[in-house]
Amino acid sequence: MLKSIIYLIFSFATLFYAVPRIPIFHSEWKEVLFSGVWLLFAFLVVGEQLDQLIGMDEEKRNRFKRLTKYQLRKKEQDIIKIQKERKKAFM
Repeated sequence: MLKSIIYLIFSFATLFYAVPRIPIFHSEWKEVLFSGVWLLFAFLVVGEQLDQLIGMDEEKRNRFKRLTKYQLRKKEQDIIKIQKERKKAFM
């Protein structure tokens, strides 16, 4: 937990320092692209640290994984069912 707090503070400090210096609108497209990708990764790091602090415990993560697997299996079964129905319609 302390590690997440330290990383979060470091991430915010980096963003606070870098954002005013990033050429977003008044540069060549390569610089704008780099700036956008850099910002995306920076906000992903901040989001991950916030998730670690606020987020789910291990039980909730496992429940979420099971739910996601169930939803994926259900979609696969629906696709297989539709494919079988289409085969029957063409025969």
